[in-house]
Amino acid sequence: MSVALTPLSAAHREGVEMLWGDLRVIRCTNLPRPCGREEARARLEQLLSCERGLSAPVLFAVLAEGRFCGIAGCPPIRAEEEIFGFFYQLLPAFWGRGIGFAAAKMALERLEAAFPAAVVYADAAAENLASVKILESLGFSLRRVRPGAFCREGVCGDILDYMRSGGKRGEKK
Repeated sequence: MSVALTPLSAAHREGVEMLWGDLRVIRCTNLPRPCGREEARARLEQLLSCERGLSAPVLFAVLAEGRFCGIAGCPPIRAEEEIFGFFYQLLPAFWGRGIGFAAAKMALERLEAAFPAAVVYADAAAENLASVKILESLGFSLRRVRPGAFCREGVCGDILDYMRSGGKRGEKK
C-alpha cells in the first residue's frame, strides 16, 4: 500500500476529528475522552502552533493510497536544543497493514533531514505492543518504565519511555 506524508494543516480537520473522536484511537493516548468537533479543532490548532517558527514541518497527515488515515510527527519539546517528541495515530481501518511503521519512519526521516542532531522522545503504553515494536524497530532505546503511570477507566498499566538520538544511529532495518 502506498503511504505518503503531507504537512499537517487545518485542511485535515475533518480527518483529525474522526481520529480523535474514535475511542479505539485514543485508548492509549493522553486524551481523556473522544473529542467533539470543537475540541478537536482547538487541539489541532494548538498542535499546529508548536511548529510555527521551525525551518521545516514536523507534523504530518498520513495518506494511504491518497486517503487520510492518520497523523504522525515530532512536535518540538525544546526546538532550540533540537529536542522533539514523537507520535503517530491511525484510524482503525488502517491498523495492521504496516502503515504505522511506514509513517513513523518517514516522519523521523523528515525530522532528521531538517534537524540532523535531533534527540527524540516517545512513550507507549506497555500494553500497546504494536507501538512498542515500531519504536524499537526504529532505533528507540528504552530509558525507563513508569509502573502504573497510565490509567484508563480504573485500570492502570505501565508507560515505557523511549529516546532516540543523533539521527539514524542504531536504526534497525
